[in-house]
Amino acid sequence: MKLFLRGFFLLLAISIMLVVTGVFYTYNIMNKTKLLTKDEVNIHDTFTYAQTGHILINVSINGSKKKYPFILDNAATTIIYSNLLDEITLDKVGYFPSRDSNKKYKLNRLYYIDSLEIGNGMKFSDIATRKFDISFIDCAEEAYGIIGSDLMEYFIWQIDFEKREYTVTSDISELNFSKDSFNLEVVKDSRVFKCLVNLNHSRNAKFTLDLGSASYIKYEAPSDSIDYLFPNKNFEIKGGSSYGLNGPNTAKSFKVFLDSLSISNKSFFKLDATVSNRCSNLIGLGFFKNFIATFDFKTKRIILDPKDNPDFFKKYFGISLTLKDSVLKVITVIENSIPDKMGLNVGDTVIEINGHKLNNDYDFCNSNYWDKDTLNLTIKKRNKDSTLQILKHNIFAQ
Repeated sequence: MKLFLRGFFLLLAISIMLVVTGVFYTYNIMNKTKLLTKDEVNIHDTFTYAQTGHILINVSINGSKKKYPFILDNAATTIIYSNLLDEITLDKVGYFPSRDSNKKYKLNRLYYIDSLEIGNGMKFSDIATRKFDISFIDCAEEAYGIIGSDLMEYFIWQIDFEKREYTVTSDISELNFSKDSFNLEVVKDSRVFKCLVNLNHSRNAKFTLDLGSASYIKYEAPSDSIDYLFPNKNFEIKGGSSYGLNGPNTAKSFKVFLDSLSISNKSFFKLDATVSNRCSNLIGLGFFKNFIATFDFKTKRIILDPKDNPDFFKKYFGISLTLKDSVLKVITVIENSIPDKMGLNVGDTVIEINGHKLNNDYDFCNSNYWDKDTLNLTIKKRNKDSTLQILKHNIFAQ
């Protein structure tokens, strides 16, 4: 017995040493990225919006002539998606864990990129990056990965969401600001940008300022406290609310009405937010699109230049759809929305959208149904087809 225990503890000690050595080795690999651009940088380029609502910028990998669209995300590190490996061969260099915005953990394979260029002039080398399979996210295949804070942090980034333009510079004096621009007070103890935010005049909480989230505002709170925290209006998102890189968020989620949001002595009123008992507190693109946003990684500050008519309230159809095995299904229905009152349920089959049958991923993702103001759905329920017309609407005004 003693011999057995001695062997067991020896094996355990060796295993722990191997794990620690592997983690240390992998960590060193992930921190070897080099900036090849030595001169002052001043790049001005355009971007597009993905079907998922994210910012897409063009990237060259290992000297490729093809430009690959990557999502811009200051709250993540640089990663690649599995579809990039269908076109480019990269060396495997180990594994590294990850946690997504829904607090899901996963061990991801690491790959090595020899060189990467953003736009025309920002060049990097020796990048170890995690690989994610995003096939479970509808219409995400147009992106090949994420450009994250580990590459963004060398420069100052200014993003004009309305004109779909971005500027990257080494010198903030190269950028223009109006007299109405203001700074956000960023928490200094974090690699990502975080601020203290006050919702509905409650206690302050830390929020990540996240260009990689297509949402407006996300807030973590227990489900049984929703009525207390947001007494004005809150409605359940039946079926779930979002996807993270490690999978869907199956926790109960709600759309809530915010009377106010205060950040850095600035207050905003009548806002749209999503609340779940499993998510990260964050302010996303829906909020930032009301500004020209400057992310100064050098001095760790954010400067916001407001638009003339800011709108922090999103209008919804009140449902979302997915295509699985060539069948179109309703996957979420927001309580109190028009489709909810029409009797639509999670799992209902959709025959047509705006007069078109969408039986494959290409047709579905290029239908852009979420960009329309009107949605005409042909639904099959109880072996009967019925046509419903849904307008984008304010769910809190119903």
